[in-house]
Amino acid sequence: MMKSPMMRYVGMAVWLITGLAAFNMGLAVFMGWDFFQTDFMMTNMASLIRPLLFVIGLSGVISLIMFGMAVTCKCGKCDSCKS
Repeated sequence: MMKSPMMRYVGMAVWLITGLAAFNMGLAVFMGWDFFQTDFMMTNMASLIRPLLFVIGLSGVISLIMFGMAVTCKCGKCDSCKS
């Protein structure tokens, strides 16, 4: 699975998006600063907040699926795994 170039790029993009989302959540909890609630986002990009949250949620789901596929691979190579 992860040896195909497309899945590697999808995995890297998904992990970057979920990492940034987790960083934003941590800042919101510990420091009270949420990127999506800043004045810049609320005035200039208010219409993009919902699609961005959709992309973040979809990235989380894809990331969990890829994690499950990596954990359940029994051969360790994922390209020759037939199960």
